[in-house]
Amino acid sequence: MISHIRLTNNVDLDFSYNDCFSKMNCIFIDSHNENMRIFNNKFNSSVGITFTVNNINGIIFSNIFNCSKNIQYEADITSDSIKFDNGTMGNYWNDYQGEDINNDGIGDTPYQILAGLNDNFPVVDIRII
Repeated sequence: MISHIRLTNNVDLDFSYNDCFSKMNCIFIDSHNENMRIFNNKFNSSVGITFTVNNINGIIFSNIFNCSKNIQYEADITSDSIKFDNGTMGNYWNDYQGEDINNDGIGDTPYQILAGLNDNFPVVDIRII
């Protein structure tokens, strides 16, 4: 179990299989990170991930976000630099309001992180993660 981590200047980083419980932020991404993969984590905190820079490249998928604020951004992040799904599975978001009409465990509408940046395959059934 972790309570806070800062990701700084990493290349080919896999951050996975962690449980983060914190009254503050779980992860700060605050400088260049190339080919970053954040997957199979559980975030239970006031803020799941905070982006303070926009020069990142990576993918965030198969995580459980159960936070007051799941993603916080203090810099402009774009869909060109970060993806919130791997093309078939995204993340579980505690505030996702969409439906899963076909009962496949994936929401039928994208989860919007911010304008132009979505998790296109939000998980509604955490048992598939």
